[in-house]
Amino acid sequence: MNEVPMQSILHENKVVVCPDCGSKSLDYRNGELFCKKCGLIIDE
Repeated sequence: MNEVPMQSILHENKVVVCPDCGSKSLDYRNGELFCKKCGLIIDE
């Protein structure tokens, strides 16, 4: 999986979409924010 810095996908301090696949289906689990569609770890 790729990792992308959080600041590259922030919009007014709110994550809006996955930078890899464009999905808005994000989840926060085990201290990580990740895309539920493609599995990209957005922030640890």
